[in-house]
Amino acid sequence: MEEQPVTMEMVPVAVEAMGHVDVPPGIMSLGKDELAKILSDNGMDAASVTSIAGPEVTEIKSATGKDPSETATFNGFSSLVSVSFPAVTSIGDWAFMQYSVSSPLIDVDCPAATSIGEGAFAHSGSLTSIHFPAATRIADEAFRGCTSLESVDFPAVVSIGDNAFMGCNKLTSVRLPAVANIGVGAFQDCGALDYVNIPAEATIGYRAFYRCNSLQNPPLASLKLRMEYAVSDCCCGACQRVAFLIWAIVCCPPFGPYVCILTEGCQHPPMHDGPSPLLWLVGLG
Repeated sequence: MEEQPVTMEMVPVAVEAMGHVDVPPGIMSLGKDELAKILSDNGMDAASVTSIAGPEVTEIKSATGKDPSETATFNGFSSLVSVSFPAVTSIGDWAFMQYSVSSPLIDVDCPAATSIGEGAFAHSGSLTSIHFPAATRIADEAFRGCTSLESVDFPAVVSIGDNAFMGCNKLTSVRLPAVANIGVGAFQDCGALDYVNIPAEATIGYRAFYRCNSLQNPPLASLKLRMEYAVSDCCCGACQRVAFLIWAIVCCPPFGPYVCILTEGCQHPPMHDGPSPLLWLVGLG
């Protein structure tokens, strides 16, 4: 039987079998509607896509409306493992969030991205590491619940939103050499976190490192906390109730001097014979 030559009409079938999608040239802003047309043209459905690339895409759109799940760009791409958008500068709100299953996404190549939107990668349970060399802003909940994430490297990021990495319970290392502001609960419940690299001038939000009980170099050392911020629970777990109502220099034992307003609930109070004072100034090094 004579073999049939491969024709252009067969290409969409081959693309579907591989699970890979290339965004056509000319599409710079990518959202739910654009993806729907691309999939339709290739005879594919969202759940069958395992990888996608778009060399000309500069923006991944934010979800809109009262229910973000309906317009989140990649919601429903339940098999998506790898994405490559080398020209993207903005990753929109809830862009890669999966609302019915944990995202299998493991490889994200967006080296030009400067802004990562709210919940953009939230609950991407297969991500183990992320590197966004150009990113300057990480919005609220951007990586919340990424339970396999082990390391974070954002060399240019200036601002981290509230709860941005909350619940990333395998996260061990954070490198943020340019950060100026860390939001409320940003690293809360990152129980495995043992190393943080942030500048001494950074402002830390309320409970930013709450229950980060593995920290070996507490990032609170020599950091100025704004009056409107507070830290509840010492980052190394030594003090059960700590609040800062004034500008203070803070450190956790046994890493040096610290100023704490402690309550009777502190499990490691300084040695003294009288009743617990409201303010203890402790010098440990």
